[in-house]
Amino acid sequence: VSRVLAAEKLFAEGTRETLEHAEAIAKQIRVLGHIPQLKIELDLRGGPTNLQEALAEMLEVERQALDAYKEVLPRVTDDQMLEDFIRKQISVETEHVQEIASLLE
Repeated sequence: VSRVLAAEKLFAEGTRETLEHAEAIAKQIRVLGHIPQLKIELDLRGGPTNLQEALAEMLEVERQALDAYKEVLPRVTDDQMLEDFIRKQISVETEHVQEIASLLE
């Protein structure tokens, strides 16, 4: 039961944080003088699932986000503010991956 409650809390926080991250990234894009464009490339199967499968899917989404931030980092090293922002996001996503992975153990 405690694992289920922890997972429910994680799903709720994940939804909220996803929106916060999207808003923060859009703000950074606007600061750079560009217009944010949405392009999501996730491969999720959807449909009914159990807790283990839902956590595994959530872990994959977080890993994809972490990989995306790591891919962007070398391209922003000439902008200290943007580099700091991306490094913070890498730290946040790393924490999420570790937290979800621990629930899957």
